[in-house]
Amino acid sequence: MAALGYVGRGPGANDIVVPKKYADAQGNAAVVTPDYVNAQVAQVAPYLTTKSYVDQQNALYAQQSAVTAADNTYVANSALNAPNGVAGLDPSGDLPAARIPNGVRVDRVIDSYSVGFQAAAAGVLGGTLSTMTHAIGVPLLTGSRFVSSQVVRELALAMVVIPDPGYPWIPLPFGWVAGNAAGGDKPSVRTAGNSNYGQLTVMPPHSVSDQVYGMGICTASYYTGYYPIMPAAFETQTPTTVPPINGGLELDLYGCCFAGQNYQFFAANMSFWVLVVPALP
Repeated sequence: MAALGYVGRGPGANDIVVPKKYADAQGNAAVVTPDYVNAQVAQVAPYLTTKSYVDQQNALYAQQSAVTAADNTYVANSALNAPNGVAGLDPSGDLPAARIPNGVRVDRVIDSYSVGFQAAAAGVLGGTLSTMTHAIGVPLLTGSRFVSSQVVRELALAMVVIPDPGYPWIPLPFGWVAGNAAGGDKPSVRTAGNSNYGQLTVMPPHSVSDQVYGMGICTASYYTGYYPIMPAAFETQTPTTVPPINGGLELDLYGCCFAGQNYQFFAANMSFWVLVVPALP
């Protein structure tokens, strides 16, 4: 038999060279497996920031669109006191008189809006009465009418439409309406009257509000008399307890029965007017 050749490491071979089998075994042992990664992540998971936490923190910051929209509401400093710009304020925070256009009302005055004859004295409630009263009311009753219902809006007598005065205000309605009692139970003495009484009420249209701003009671006398409309509608109501009004408002004068079954109202010489009084601050 021929002699076998030597297959071992030669005298000059590198002593760090290892067999492939050994190298493969060492490499397989060092491979990072999914189980290993998951185990490592599980150890540090309690210290990681979650997506929900990040979203929560981001919600504390303004979005760029919101910042841009807010910036657009500002006026450049160069527009202050400039033509077609923004008027500056005086040390009290008010517009200087020189910055207010001509014709713009700068004080709150008492105006009067009327139907028919009206009269008002200057200095009412300590305010300033406007030099012009506005006869813009409309009488709705012609001739005379009998009413038998106690519904406060049974018969529309007159109306005024008050435009926005530019400040919160309270209406003070005044006036008078002619009326007399009616019915079959005529008393032996005309001045004694009967059980039929009339009622006058000042209110906005039903679709707007049921607030009562003025009222008057008409006696049961058979004689025709003139009955006043006063601002205080109820014993617990005064002009200062009425909610202030913002903007314009239509006010209507109505007639109905306060008690009984029949009452008559007349259009002749009827008066209805409203003072527009600035509301208390």
